[in-house]
Amino acid sequence: MDSMAEINAPWVDPEEPHFPENHPGLADVDYMRRRRMFFYLARDHRLRGLPSPQIAYVPQETHLWREISERLDALHVQTAAAIYREGKRALGLSSERVPQLGELERILLARSGVRLVPAEGLLHGKTYFELWGDRIMPCTQFLRHDDQPEYTPEPDVIHDVIGHVPPLMDPEYASLIELIGQAARRATPDQLEELVRFYWFTIEFGLLEEAGEVRVLGAGILSSIGETEHYLSGDARIVDFALDHVLATAFDTTELQPTLFCAPSLQAIMDAADELFARWN
Repeated sequence: MDSMAEINAPWVDPEEPHFPENHPGLADVDYMRRRRMFFYLARDHRLRGLPSPQIAYVPQETHLWREISERLDALHVQTAAAIYREGKRALGLSSERVPQLGELERILLARSGVRLVPAEGLLHGKTYFELWGDRIMPCTQFLRHDDQPEYTPEPDVIHDVIGHVPPLMDPEYASLIELIGQAARRATPDQLEELVRFYWFTIEFGLLEEAGEVRVLGAGILSSIGETEHYLSGDARIVDFALDHVLATAFDTTELQPTLFCAPSLQAIMDAADELFARWN
């Protein structure tokens, strides 16, 4: 599986939720009822351009958020890049409660001009990148099933808010996602596949060198206890970031990532993006 929502598949926004057969919540009637509520609420607000809805999280959801975010907080001290740690601190993310998207958006708008829009689940890659091109980050508001707290078959609020939102406080990083989104609008099918690999090994699973140490930038690691522990174990092969190597490397979204690329700086990632898009032109 080397794509994001099959980037070149027909572009449709499902009107009904679809869940994979391995979804841990399928047998839980109450969970699936609430998950569908989140789907329809987010889709309605997104398509109508309404502000993110205020969610009344139930105690079970708050407990799950607290459990996972506390464990991730400890891991971030060891692993997270400075741009991430600073953004997380400035946002005031707390393990005590699930943050509301509206609260986070007000802080982001003032700092980097990024807006947040509610997402009903895994959006089609083109929908996702189209929003990026307007400096908008789609974010889910539902939580994974507590039967498997370290696993989710779809992005949830833990992945989106803990993983993706903090570095968006940095204007340079926000400009990077905007650049990727705008490039996606004019890309050919082959170029879109290149773009997804670039995105995967930077935004989702990228590493940065800081003061001679390797630190984590990617949301896919920073929001996952399993991926972070896999990284810390040394089992993942760390390779110097090089654009051609990144573009030639396939990935599987269902596995712990065997290869990670470390860039010398965020500027180096920006420069690689400029080089990639210049080749397209």
